[in-house]
Amino acid sequence: MLSQPKRVQQATAIDGSPLYNEPKKLTLMSLPDLPLLRVLSFLPMTDLAAAGMASCRLGELARAHWSLWRGKKLAEDEHVRGAGGLWDLLRVAPPVDKLCCVDTFADTSIELRCFNCYESDRSAAVVSCLAVETSVNTFLACLVREFAPRLKHLSYCGSDVNMIYFNLQYTRRIEILRLNFGSVNGGRAHWPQDVVLPRLHTVLIGELDQNESCDFEPSIDALRLLLQAHRGRLRSVSVGDRELVPLLDALDARPVNSNPLQCLKVVTGKGAAAGLRPFQPLLKHLIIQWSKRPAEMAKLLKSWSGPLERLDLDSPTPKMLRILGEGRLAVLRHLVLTDISSKTDLQWTLAGLPGLHSLVLHYCHGEKSLEILCGMAPTIIPALELLIFNIFKEEGCSTFKEDCPRVAKLAPAVKTLVRRAPLSLHCVMLPHCGCGDWPEQNERNERCCTIFYRHSTAAEAECPLCAEAVSAIRSLFYFREIQATKMTRIQV
Repeated sequence: MLSQPKRVQQATAIDGSPLYNEPKKLTLMSLPDLPLLRVLSFLPMTDLAAAGMASCRLGELARAHWSLWRGKKLAEDEHVRGAGGLWDLLRVAPPVDKLCCVDTFADTSIELRCFNCYESDRSAAVVSCLAVETSVNTFLACLVREFAPRLKHLSYCGSDVNMIYFNLQYTRRIEILRLNFGSVNGGRAHWPQDVVLPRLHTVLIGELDQNESCDFEPSIDALRLLLQAHRGRLRSVSVGDRELVPLLDALDARPVNSNPLQCLKVVTGKGAAAGLRPFQPLLKHLIIQWSKRPAEMAKLLKSWSGPLERLDLDSPTPKMLRILGEGRLAVLRHLVLTDISSKTDLQWTLAGLPGLHSLVLHYCHGEKSLEILCGMAPTIIPALELLIFNIFKEEGCSTFKEDCPRVAKLAPAVKTLVRRAPLSLHCVMLPHCGCGDWPEQNERNERCCTIFYRHSTAAEAECPLCAEAVSAIRSLFYFREIQATKMTRIQV
């Protein structure tokens, strides 16, 4: 007869307590930080915020690790509305470096338009950006004050100039200020002349709303006071409307300052050429956005006598390009051409720029431009080391593609150009591939590019031109909030 199995008894101590403890149940919170971060990385933005608010440990991890938020955005069916919902999210999100505020004028709701992280303009460091749309200006004021200790970039589009000016005084670390005033509410706005933001070096003034039947003089006066208070301190100023050309008088054109103005962007209009002439002795970077009076701007370029190193021309006329071909700006090292005609003779233009180091072509005719560049003698581009094609005019690609067919089609011509160049030319192809300017227009929220060069892949880490190409690519997308750039490198 089979004996019954004996019951296994748990060993006990003299006092009756067990000699060992039963295994504990494993939970999500039992995980170490690294695997826990891996789990959190799969959560969408709203779920990540909810997890951070549910646990102190998860909240600390969410605030401390940019990787959890990088590439995430609100889905179409997700909403973060109202001050309470937004503050809850920000309580567990990384600190904000860049704040974009839009006054909706009519809608009284508060909506988080975008919370995103993307590459900075010069390095792979991640920048946190918050974009909010509301007509509740008191809430916008609270946001500016909340992030004032860390904020480096502020963008404001609205009419409550007094509100933004009052709270700007507390942003002592602000470096870049972007303003777009259609009009001024509450009469005149005044920037106190004794208040100077110590780190502010760039002011970007947007286009005025020409559809409004209002007087823009209050807006111009308010902006003039801000520029005058920082006179002699600003390194870069953008005047984005021809009606704002009179603001050039508020800038310091004296070359005796230790930190003088180096970059100016102007939309051409009445008085633009005369306003730019005093800055010839100190400007290193000039951006001309063509609107009206191209003959005056062509005359200005023909008589330019300063140490200009970089020139950006938007829709340049043939006369402007002929002036460059005549060697009037032979010391130019960097040239950016946007929306050039298919009939533009790049060979004639480049022949007058023997020291040109980099050339960027925006919205160019890819095949036509490459045909011209490949057909010219190498002696015409003796110093060219960086060539960037950003979006081809004839492409109609509407979906995201990592392997762009346009790049594949043009690759043989690009390789030929790289091989024939006198110096180690690096050529960058940046096709459109369905990538919109704003994150909600771009499902992947990234831009793809291909870099062609001659040296070995092993030498990439030590190549200064590779680093310069990456920096140029990031600077193109910084203000468009592209999260990241996927780079494909090809040795020719």
